[in-house]
Amino acid sequence: MVRGGLLFGMARLGGLALSLAATALLVRLASPADVGSYLLLLQAASGVGLAFQLGLVPAVLRFAPLARGAGGKVATAVLRRRLLLLQLAAWGAFLPLLLGLWPALARRLGAAELGTAGLLVAGFAALLALQQLANGYLRAFQRYATAAALDSLVPRLLLVAALVALWWGSRAPLPWGALAAAALLVQVLSAVAGVVALRSTTGGEEGPSRTATPAPPLPVLAEVAATLGVRGMLALFLYSADLWVLSAVRPHEDVATYGVMLRLVHLVAVVPALATLVVPQELSLLHAAGRRAEVERLARSTATLSTVAAASTALVLLLAGRPLLRLAFGPAYAAGWGYLLLLCAGRVIDAAAGPAAMLLQMTGEHRRLLASTALGGAITVGGGLLLGRAWGAYGVAGGATLGLLAFDLANVRNAWRRLGVRTYVSLR
Repeated sequence: MVRGGLLFGMARLGGLALSLAATALLVRLASPADVGSYLLLLQAASGVGLAFQLGLVPAVLRFAPLARGAGGKVATAVLRRRLLLLQLAAWGAFLPLLLGLWPALARRLGAAELGTAGLLVAGFAALLALQQLANGYLRAFQRYATAAALDSLVPRLLLVAALVALWWGSRAPLPWGALAAAALLVQVLSAVAGVVALRSTTGGEEGPSRTATPAPPLPVLAEVAATLGVRGMLALFLYSADLWVLSAVRPHEDVATYGVMLRLVHLVAVVPALATLVVPQELSLLHAAGRRAEVERLARSTATLSTVAAASTALVLLLAGRPLLRLAFGPAYAAGWGYLLLLCAGRVIDAAAGPAAMLLQMTGEHRRLLASTALGGAITVGGGLLLGRAWGAYGVAGGATLGLLAFDLANVRNAWRRLGVRTYVSLR
């Protein structure tokens, strides 16, 4: 697990550097209004991708590690077939719904120019769901080097290359549609690479160390995936609906600045995000073996490491964030430093809560996780709308931070009461 964390750490850091380079190119290629439209489209595609994914990635992380071992060739083959069937069913169910509702939804949320982009959003989202499912399967089989490269480095490297090509060939500010076309091409290549990489998991199906657990029946797998899928869609409101909330109450220039700040928040959340890539499958195995003390030790050490890293990065942004923003993105985007700090505070709190959400997800307590996500998402959206009308981006960032705090408190409480495990940061 440590090796996997290091691999993902290096890949994520490289990916973040490439992402910041892409953002620096982006603000020079297009006007703030077009940057805002492009970021809204990507955010929408990410959210729709959660619906198209139907919670299959966390289901993979829960069941695929248990399907390895003696007899694993049969168990994993059955699991793959059932996952593919559920993926096709999710695409078939959500695609017509999205195409029908998208134009009205885009107008309602203050992005009428995106009303004709429903098919583009659907294609992007379907490809993103397929890529994430393949990446989750690779992680479940501990193919960390391949998963890390395909998760962070390859897509961002391709995006930077595409933006450099646009910058080299353009003589005028680009419309958001040209930026979206480049991002879609990158997503096609990334999804194909993820599917091809699945062949590397064959060697990890059989093993003498344990007996493989048969794949769950299709109705059980569908129930778990559906619950986690709804939870994932609600998590969209918790973690990323604030950009759309801001779009509903403020002009696109503010959305562009806020969107760039969200990119920078990833610097604070990089180590906690790494934990979500390597810890869930370990929690699943430890819990299945009844090793509660080791579950708590892993959870609290993860929380402590994540909090130290997140707080250190937030401190750098507090002390030097404004001049760094001005240098990297220009004076207009430096105005976002204040609400960047509010967003960073929420991510530090999230890190201190530890992997409570992951633990509930991996131990059959997914319904309670669904409830806590709904609570946090409702506070994020409701608080953002209420506070955003009065204080703009500061109010939206405050609503997002309050929603994240409620989510984390509920999960920490449930992990202790239901599983007897403390997940939060240890001061010792």
